[in-house]
Amino acid sequence: MVPSTFSGVGSFSGVGSLFTQAPADGYITTANADSGRFTKWNMLSDTSSTTTTFMQIAGDFDGNNASTHANTPVAGYIQGSTGSSVQSRQTQKILFSTEVVSATAVMPADMGNGCGVANAGTAGYVMGGNVASFTGANKLTYSNETNSSVSLGISASNQGTAHSNNGVAAYLANGAGSNYAAKDTYQKIPYSTQSASTITSLPTARQARASFANSGTAGYISGGAFDVTNAITKTSYSSDAISTLSATLATARYAHVGFARSGTAGYFAQGNDASYNPIGSVEKLAFSNDTISTQAATVVAAQQRSAFANSGTL
Repeated sequence: MVPSTFSGVGSFSGVGSLFTQAPADGYITTANADSGRFTKWNMLSDTSSTTTTFMQIAGDFDGNNASTHANTPVAGYIQGSTGSSVQSRQTQKILFSTEVVSATAVMPADMGNGCGVANAGTAGYVMGGNVASFTGANKLTYSNETNSSVSLGISASNQGTAHSNNGVAAYLANGAGSNYAAKDTYQKIPYSTQSASTITSLPTARQARASFANSGTAGYISGGAFDVTNAITKTSYSSDAISTLSATLATARYAHVGFARSGTAGYFAQGNDASYNPIGSVEKLAFSNDTISTQAATVVAAQQRSAFANSGTL
């Protein structure tokens, strides 16, 4: 007998001899300047589309500089935004099974310009942000969708980026500190203790980087300003050792987004180039050999958006 379902990342499901791969989609947030819909990237076919559902951005939520994290394979969350204190505390949820968007509980603090990271199955975090002295995070518990403030002891900054070794730890590359000066601080936050420690300094001080994770193996960070770079660094989760890949982005960029399908590949998209022009290209990094390629399909040319992925069960 042929089983009806095989579960796991890149799983197949179906009845009899008809099988289809489970969804593996990246979602890029929108803003008032865009259509209001999510840009969706199919990580199985490497094609882009636009969702039929809208982010709730009318007046009270711009979507610019928001933070994101995903309780894969259930839902993605968008938290904070630039603008008023109301905008910077909001939370929106997209249910992956239906792509219906709804508003959930507001955050207790202003978190615009922060960065999101997920411990899928447990909680999502938004770290840093507009509050200059903020060294903690907002924690959204996935089981009951409640927000709470947690003290992580991170270095205060905004426009940072973070990636996650699911179930183990988050890694935070700091962005801009006081007077918008770029930082090279790199910190690890174990989920068991929720207490940050500095691993080392990143090769160069930058802000507005992007990142993604091959959970269980390594995290990747690319680009950033100022000066704008095409470099990619890799953190081995087994040793926390950092290396710079020989592969580089085809287009140096900053204020871009990253998302990944763990076990297969990660993607860097959008952002600005060195001449401040918005970019619509998508670059794919294969985890098997750490090579990168520019995809034929493109997305909306924009910067200061954010992204998350439905990449199955981690």
